[in-house]
Amino acid sequence: MNKKRLLTALMASWMVAQASAQVSLETVFSGPFSEPYGVAVDLATNDYFVTDSANHRILKYDSVQDEFGNFAGLPGLSGAADGRGVQARFFNPQGISFAVRGGIQGLVVSDSGNHTIRFIDLDGNVTTIAGGTGSSGSADGAGADARFNSPTGVAADDDGTVYVADLLNNRIRVIAPDNSVTTLDPVLSRPSDVTLDTDNNILYVTDSGSHSIQRIDLNDVTPTAELIAGSPSGVSGFRDNLVGTEARFHNPRGIVYVNEIVGLLVSDTANNALRRVYENDDLGGGIFTVERYAGTPWEGLTSPMGLAVDALGNIPVASLGTDSLVRVLLTEPQPRIANPVIGFVQFVENELGELDSVLTPVVNATFNNDVKIIISGEAGTGGAFFEFGANPNTVPDPTADSQNQASDAYRDGLSPAQVADIPSEVDIATEGPDFTIKAFSAQTGRLPSEIVSARFRFKASNPVINGENPIDFSVSNATVGVTMRYTTNGDEPTETSALYDPAQVPELEFAGSNEVTFKVKAFKQGYEPSQTVQRIFNLQNLRTTQIGVLADYESGAGSTAVIPVEVQVAPDRQLQSLQFRFEVTPSAGAPEVPDQLRILPINSTNDFVRFAAPSTNAPNASLYNQPDGVKGLAISYLGSTGMNILSSNVVAMVAVPIPPTAAEGDTYTLSVLNTSGTQDGVQQELQILPFADRTITVANK
Repeated sequence: MNKKRLLTALMASWMVAQASAQVSLETVFSGPFSEPYGVAVDLATNDYFVTDSANHRILKYDSVQDEFGNFAGLPGLSGAADGRGVQARFFNPQGISFAVRGGIQGLVVSDSGNHTIRFIDLDGNVTTIAGGTGSSGSADGAGADARFNSPTGVAADDDGTVYVADLLNNRIRVIAPDNSVTTLDPVLSRPSDVTLDTDNNILYVTDSGSHSIQRIDLNDVTPTAELIAGSPSGVSGFRDNLVGTEARFHNPRGIVYVNEIVGLLVSDTANNALRRVYENDDLGGGIFTVERYAGTPWEGLTSPMGLAVDALGNIPVASLGTDSLVRVLLTEPQPRIANPVIGFVQFVENELGELDSVLTPVVNATFNNDVKIIISGEAGTGGAFFEFGANPNTVPDPTADSQNQASDAYRDGLSPAQVADIPSEVDIATEGPDFTIKAFSAQTGRLPSEIVSARFRFKASNPVINGENPIDFSVSNATVGVTMRYTTNGDEPTETSALYDPAQVPELEFAGSNEVTFKVKAFKQGYEPSQTVQRIFNLQNLRTTQIGVLADYESGAGSTAVIPVEVQVAPDRQLQSLQFRFEVTPSAGAPEVPDQLRILPINSTNDFVRFAAPSTNAPNASLYNQPDGVKGLAISYLGSTGMNILSSNVVAMVAVPIPPTAAEGDTYTLSVLNTSGTQDGVQQELQILPFADRTITVANK
């Protein structure tokens, strides 16, 4: 196939591709503008910024809320003041580009009527970075020493270097990060706008005076301008063509580099159209093709000026002829990503009796126990990015570069085992007791979610003092894993105070007083301590569980006295295990009792007075001897004895043999001592006090 036939085939396929391209045009906003010239986009939020030139201000368009607002300058008031928001003044601002300079995100604006270049951070603070206010010229130099002449389009690279289309000087100016200004060599004809291919370090220029598009390779030691589209002789017109230099433009004023595939979009201002200019690999290297992209014969695009690419890939365009902002829609608008939910997991029973997980959102909540913290984002968008810290005022906003990314495995309806496999996003023991999480979700081609935050506080529950009996009370706490510390001298409990043991009742020493103040506080790693809880215990509330012999007895020499040992359980308590010693001590000169000291069955049919058995099993009893003729029995109800005494009960019938040699008037002291018992049969202590000693007096009647 010869070259002419190849070109004909390529032209046919190009025309088919043009016919199948589908774009639509919509008016974003009209009304507040007077000669809009430039538009820039903050890709993180998809907010638009527009130079409202004849109103001498910069407008901000919130594309999510669909609202315009004044960003910098005051409508109708020209001037040259730096300042914040409405305190700043501009004079016919035109070009605008998003930029990061010195680590600060913001906008570079060509303040054309003032012949200066301004920078506005995203809080609206305006500063002048180059040029002398109201003084035109072409001098290079540092910042305010440099001069411009009606600068228009601007573009910035990743390092913060700014390129300026210096319209009436017919040159491209360069502002370094330190604000020093230099001039590129190529002499142009009313350059009106610039755009950068930052990947390849190429600058493209709409040269409105020659009705052409120029390319400047910034990699060259001495960059030169190369015509890529439009007439070599500066002839205006409207013509698309496979070969860019055969195409025609009429006063092109705006330009934006989209990407390597789309190439450049150009505002062909006097032709009321957008044109696409791209390097056509089918024609060999260095040949650019021009085609109509949007505009004529459509209504709504009149004298298009500055243009940009937004976060969704659509093209906002400043329409000078209609005083409006229009947008070329390449795809159906995608909804903004739903905000992630920061919360904790609970479980509810479903209709089958199984437990299903439910994520409960948190904004600001205090917890008394550990919870599973989950950040759940919209399905299919990947895990949300998040940051966290102790001070909510200093936690940074998350970005797509944040190191913390939530798991995307959670969804409602999981089983406890499935939830257990998902790690909690924050380690409470390490980061507690008070931290704030900020999170957002992002996905290519869609607006990111809003940043949401949640504050989590973890605090030990206040202890609960159960009971008013000084020798029979307990302390409970709803927080799992706490330690509780207490004092009885009025001091505040600390982590070094006495440790409360749930198996033992703290000993209160009244020391001659009728009252003791008991203070207790709960502590747990990663948690704020509880409040101090106190109770004043009074001797008037003393309710004891006691055991012993309740009466004195008389018995003849050589007889056997049967002595009941009774326990009286304090109200609201129960006795399920018991140990004590029963001792018999002879008075001076009295003979000791024989080894036949023993216990008898309770509830025996031979008893004259029958008592209810305290348990289903008989107690264990062991005889022992002490000095001075003391004999005793070690009696115990331990293990599965079936004991459950709620009030009063005889727990032992002790047979005390009186020696035949005992003289009338001899006495034997009956003592119950070394008492202990539990309420649960295992370890929940029940304090038991012995009754006063009783006596057997020998009476030979």
